[in-house]
Amino acid sequence: MKKRKKEELAERSTSILTLFFIFLSLFASSWLLFSYLLEGDFFRIRKLEIISTPKEIPLGYYLRKEIEDLIKHQYGNNWLILYSNIRNLEDILIKKTNLNVKSVEIYHLNPLKGVVVLKITLRKPIAKFDGKKLFLAEDGLIIGLNPFAPLYEPNITIKELSIPIEKGMKYSSLSPTLLIALRKELNISTAIDYPYKYIFENSKMIFIVDKNFNLTNVIKIITKITNLIEKSLNNDKIILDLRGNKIISLKILSRGEK
Repeated sequence: MKKRKKEELAERSTSILTLFFIFLSLFASSWLLFSYLLEGDFFRIRKLEIISTPKEIPLGYYLRKEIEDLIKHQYGNNWLILYSNIRNLEDILIKKTNLNVKSVEIYHLNPLKGVVVLKITLRKPIAKFDGKKLFLAEDGLIIGLNPFAPLYEPNITIKELSIPIEKGMKYSSLSPTLLIALRKELNISTAIDYPYKYIFENSKMIFIVDKNFNLTNVIKIITKITNLIEKSLNNDKIILDLRGNKIISLKILSRGEK
């Protein structure tokens, strides 16, 4: 009886070892096949297309070349490695472009043909900070100069900052949406950020407002007032002082007077 049990135990051990070696052989064969495919042409990128958004911000030849070189040298021109490391590529490009790149994604992948379409989302600068190589992006982030792309010059300059700024921080003093609206409705070219007030200026008008004043609700009213004034005073500079909330005071200056 005991002899029979020993024989059964030996047979079971032999079966387990046989299964283990079969599994090990299959794993090794699969790994060798995968390594061969990985280093061969199966995962090679045969066609790489890079698209960018928004359209008005140029990607630029040098940034495109930098992306192509990274994919070639760091990811072996291999779509599987690129797919697995897309967040790593995004982090590299964000850092290299001083936060001008916002995100990177594989927009389209055709494994059989080796076609990869890479989509780069860029931040759009809407204002520049006077005397600094820093810009306010549309999402409120402060970004640096993109060393790979042509300079995109925003139409608004922000001066006399009430808070210290640096690359990578959110600029909370002036809303990007508000600045865009001011540019669209009043053609504002300069915004001065003082501790308790804003001064906005275009070629014909300056208006001053307390920081607690709700500008969003009165931009269209201001536009109507200034349009009426500009029609009758084409040769003078207008100051529209909105401080005091309920009282609107006007001060008319001759050209050159401060």
